[in-house]
Formats: sequence, structure tokens, C-alpha cells
Amino acid sequence: MDPFASFRRKQDCTNLPDTLAASGDAHAFERLYRGHVGRVHSLARRMLGEDDADEAAQDVFVVVYRRWAEFEHRSSLKTWIYGIVLRGAKDYPRSEERHTRRG
Repeated sequence: MDPFASFRRKQDCTNLPDTLAASGDAHAFERLYRGHVGRVHSLARRMLGEDDADEAAQDVFVVVYRRWAEFEHRSSLKTWIYGIVLRGAKDYPRSEERHTRRG
């Protein structure tokens, strides 16, 4: 299977990170991460506060990596990632709750 076939057909540079990440290329995932981390962190910070934004943003990209095969391209990658942020933030324990649970 040629992971670049859809990119070659469409000649759409916006699909290149998606195509590369689907191939399992670690550098591609890094490009995907770098392309979205600023917006993910900003949204997490607005929803959860400064104290929880870093950890929440990391968690989002763990989910993106693990669930990549579930991305069906019915929406843009940005929309899919934002959905993960929004669903995760809704149930994300705030820093006070995590500290209380730990000790």
C-alpha cells in the first residue's frame, strides 16, 4: 500500500501530514504535533486554566496517536483533534482534584 497515493492524486499539501502520520512515520507525527499543539494548548488553557493546560494538551496527543486508525476523514484533522480536546476537557479532573486524590 502506498501511503502517499491520496496525496499524489489530490496534490493537496494540507493532507500531507495526515498521509505521513497514517504511514506510521514518527517524523510525520512530529509535524502533525507541531502543526496543532499551539491551538490545542490554547483551547485547553481557555477551558481548564493555565495549571492544567500542559498536561491536557499532552493527553490529547496521546489520544490522537492511539486512535489515529479511527480518524475517518469525514471532518478535517483540526476538527477531529478539537473534538478530542472538547470531550476530554469536559471530564478532565482539575489540578485541585488530582492533588487531593494523590495525597
